[in-house]
Amino acid sequence: MARAAIFWEGLLTRLWRGVTILMMFAGLALLGLWAWLPGILHVVLLALFVIAIPVVLWRDLRGVRWPDEEVALRRLEQKSGFDHRPLLAVEDDFAGDPRDEQSQLLFEMHRQRMAERIRAIRIGRPLSDVSSFDHYAVRSIAVLVLAIGLFAGWSNARANLMAVLSPDFSSSAALGEAGQLTLWITPPAYTGIPPLWMDALGEADSEMPIAIPAGSELVAQVRGGSEAPVLSVDAVALEFEPAGLGSYQVVHVFEQGSNFAIKQAGHEIASWSIEVIPDGVPLITLTEEPTETLRTSLRLDVLANDDYGIAGIQGTIKRTDIESDETLDLSVPIAHVGIREMQAPIFYNYMAHPWAGMDVSLVLTATDVVGQETRSQEYFFTLPERFFLNPVARSLNDQRKLLVQNPNFHEMTGIMLEALTLNPDAYLGDSSVHLALVSGAKRLFYDHDAAEARDAVVELMWDTALAVEEGPLAFAEERVRDLQERLLQALSEGASAEEIDRLLEELRLAMDDYMRALSNRLRTDPGDLFDPTDALKAVGSRELTDLVDQIRELVRTGSTEQAQTLLTRLQEIMENVSVGNLSDLTGSMSAQAAEVIHTIRQLMTNQQELLDDTFRMLRENEAGEFETEPQAETQGDIQGVLKDLMARMEEFGFGTVREFSRADRSMGRAVRQLDSDRPSQAVDHQTEAIEYLRAGADALMEEMMEQAGEEVAGDGSGYFGAPRDPMGRHLGGQGDADTTEFALPDKGAIIRAREILDELYKRAGELYRPLDEQEYLQRLLRRF
Repeated sequence: MARAAIFWEGLLTRLWRGVTILMMFAGLALLGLWAWLPGILHVVLLALFVIAIPVVLWRDLRGVRWPDEEVALRRLEQKSGFDHRPLLAVEDDFAGDPRDEQSQLLFEMHRQRMAERIRAIRIGRPLSDVSSFDHYAVRSIAVLVLAIGLFAGWSNARANLMAVLSPDFSSSAALGEAGQLTLWITPPAYTGIPPLWMDALGEADSEMPIAIPAGSELVAQVRGGSEAPVLSVDAVALEFEPAGLGSYQVVHVFEQGSNFAIKQAGHEIASWSIEVIPDGVPLITLTEEPTETLRTSLRLDVLANDDYGIAGIQGTIKRTDIESDETLDLSVPIAHVGIREMQAPIFYNYMAHPWAGMDVSLVLTATDVVGQETRSQEYFFTLPERFFLNPVARSLNDQRKLLVQNPNFHEMTGIMLEALTLNPDAYLGDSSVHLALVSGAKRLFYDHDAAEARDAVVELMWDTALAVEEGPLAFAEERVRDLQERLLQALSEGASAEEIDRLLEELRLAMDDYMRALSNRLRTDPGDLFDPTDALKAVGSRELTDLVDQIRELVRTGSTEQAQTLLTRLQEIMENVSVGNLSDLTGSMSAQAAEVIHTIRQLMTNQQELLDDTFRMLRENEAGEFETEPQAETQGDIQGVLKDLMARMEEFGFGTVREFSRADRSMGRAVRQLDSDRPSQAVDHQTEAIEYLRAGADALMEEMMEQAGEEVAGDGSGYFGAPRDPMGRHLGGQGDADTTEFALPDKGAIIRAREILDELYKRAGELYRPLDEQEYLQRLLRRF
């Protein structure tokens, strides 16, 4: 065993050079190196390996011999740690005088001691001394190359090993070997076009040019090859840069060109014909001339489109009657940056602007996502101006415009404001109007900062004119308009869902206030029931609230473009009133409605006066002696008028209002109490009668609104060409807001989208999920 160990150690020491060369050869073969070599170089290297391996092995193994016994014993003694060579001592013979028994006894004792020592003999494992010869650890490199070859080339091992014995002497190999090509083309992000991979480009020899947007980025990588590849775009050559591990890479942005090719070592690896499509300029125009709505807003029917998306639309308004650099700038809201097409009516309220009523021109400018701009043609029109019916309001507006155009007339304007205060009956003695007039005049007279005072008074005069003309209705309408514009702007700028939801809630409340203001005006001025400018009276506030709720749901599900479209529809409803067959209502229907409302108002007034008279009689007659016959007769007359009214209402086609029947019964009880000289009990029933009359008036008003909407709808002569009510709504939806003219998700799709969104929020909040999944969920939720 010792001799075998010694022999193995010597063999390893002598074999390491040959084995290292053999492992290097095998590793390179498995990696497929030989397939890339030209034929001559292939043969030369193969011959070197074939010669080197046996020569080195012969040179190193020629001195190998089987170890003799002495060498083996010496190894055993060294590995066992013996001193004085006990293995030789055991085999020694006594060399002294055989007759010397004492010496012979000592010798035998010595041999026994040595024999006991060698019982712990160890052979020791074979050790190689290769490291003392391989100072640069070349053998480790060979092992690494072989390991990489086995790992990377095992799946194609047979072909790679066969390639070792198959040198290529073809002409292409003489030019050099070409590598493996990988490439992709990434269009600019704003185009929304996915990257084009080499497989999707088709055959390299195809004559069909590949359409590539200008600004697309080509990334080409070549693995292997005998030299750096070259990218040729038409007549321009670009050399690849080294990318490590025998690879090369080039990046090129296409702005122009008709073909490109990739060559390496005399080979044309691939080539394609291309067509670089430049980014087109945006289109911006108006489909209709600028018009004035029935609510004195400016309507612009905007049409804009771009091949890859619009970034913004601006407008510039200039006066045409004078030469001036002063402009009025406007912004057209878009659903989002990058929208490719938009067509919608946009409304602007410039009634309070000093240019209202003047001839102006408008030029729209559209900017695409690249920054290219296009100007529309110039449109000429008159900026809508509000016409005030009330003389005080009209005078305030005229003086306001005069003050804006001629700032030096501030004292004259102050005198006019003071003059208006001399006739408070002209504005019904409204204390708030009187205070505004006095305050405006004093500021114009005494404020040292004339410019600041003038601006403040101009705004005050406009607000006062609105208050005199329409009261709270005008301000409610202004707030609705303002919130609609802010909502459109928020949607266009991609505001947060919380901000949009807050604005929607404010809009809903503002619309409720507006509807209440309309109802109050109708109650106080029944003669204007079917005035076109008040056609919103034919609409229930519930339907408008439903529209707002639909917009909210669309925003919550990420459908901002549809939400903006629906909000524009809401604006259109509020601004454009289709009067269709309105003239049919100006006859019998409006007269009948006005008669009923006038009668109800007179009934409420008479009943209130009778209640006051009865209560006054109770307070003045403490003795308890009452003369109630006149009050009983008056109460009976009022009850009779109510009965006649209820009969006429049935003739006019109005349904029976339950509250009026209750008011009739309360009046009857009041008559009986008055006939019995019990005015204190009569007061209670008279109070009930007034409350029932008021409730009945409200119920009747709602019924009139519904009937008015149905009657005005007519035969479809509205501004969209389908059956509509005075607001221009379709009547096919049974009161729901119509959305058939643009694509909106149905309720099922919205509910499903909401469920998916809720599930995404739920999963995003589960912190135990993997980090990559949480990041993915956050990316999905980012747009919401």
